[in-house]
Amino acid sequence: MPSARLPADYSRLIAEISARMVKVSNEELDVEILHALRQALQPLGADRGGLLEVTENSPDVRLSHIWYAEGIQPVSAHINLAEIFPWSY
Repeated sequence: MPSARLPADYSRLIAEISARMVKVSNEELDVEILHALRQALQPLGADRGGLLEVTENSPDVRLSHIWYAEGIQPVSAHINLAEIFPWSY
């Protein structure tokens, strides 16, 4: 599978997202993370992407935040990804 070609202004986009994250309040953090995932992944043609949560002293890997493109069926937030993708732990 060929690698995705980054849009010309992708580095600027990531810098803008990083600058926003530094300034976001705790109350707005979850919404901003989802917005950032969409902004970062959509230009790459991704249909989903997220952040994994690994907790110390637990063998589970959970999705803490996930973005889906329109029409993509969401997976359960309670699924243990380590059972499906052992490399994720």
